[in-house]
Amino acid sequence: LMQDRSEVVEKGFPNNKDITIPDVGKITLNIWPMNFSKYDTGTQQSIKWFGDDAISFVINGQSHYRLPKRILGRANVNLDFLQGSLFVTVDMTKVPRDTLEMIFKTDRSGVREDKEVYQKLEEECLHALSEHKGLQDLNEKRFREQAEGSKTDTKTAAKVLSELVNNNPIFKNALFGNEVIVKGGFDWKKI
Repeated sequence: LMQDRSEVVEKGFPNNKDITIPDVGKITLNIWPMNFSKYDTGTQQSIKWFGDDAISFVINGQSHYRLPKRILGRANVNLDFLQGSLFVTVDMTKVPRDTLEMIFKTDRSGVREDKEVYQKLEEECLHALSEHKGLQDLNEKRFREQAEGSKTDTKTAAKVLSELVNNNPIFKNALFGNEVIVKGGFDWKKI
C-alpha cells in the first residue's frame, strides 16, 4: 500500500474492443497489459496477480473459463513477449443465455463437450488480439527490451571470462599461453 502502482498498467491501456461473432453475439475484450518492471520481477508479480491465466471468459463479473498465458505464444497470436504480463477479460454478459448454455457448463468448470461454438469464440478472440495494433507494438517493444538486456548480459559474461582467463595462470596457459584481452563481446585477441 505504501508503493505507488499508478503505472502498473501500460500507457494507453486498459483498452476495450467490442466484437460481434456470428452464432455467439456481441462480446467485449477488456485488455490489460501490465508493466511489472518497476515493482518486482514480472514472473513473480504475474503469478501474484493472475496466476497462469491470460484470458478469462466472464459473465456478470464471474469467470466461467480461463485460457493459460502460453496461448499468447501460438503462431497465429504471436504475442510471445506479453506472456505473463497480459490479462484479458472477455465480457460475455450481452450474449444470449441459450448461447452461453451451449458454450459453458453451468457449474463454471469448463466448456461443453460440443465445442464448435466455443472454438469459433476462442478463434475470434485470439484473432482480435493478434490484430490489435497496440498489442503488436507493445510486443515489439518488449522484444527489443529483452534483446537489449541480452547484449548487456553478453558484455558482463565477456568481462567475467576475461578476468578469469587473465587472472588464472592455469586457464591462461592452457587456452592461450599468453596474456588475453577481450574487446567487444567475445572477440578474443592474443597479445
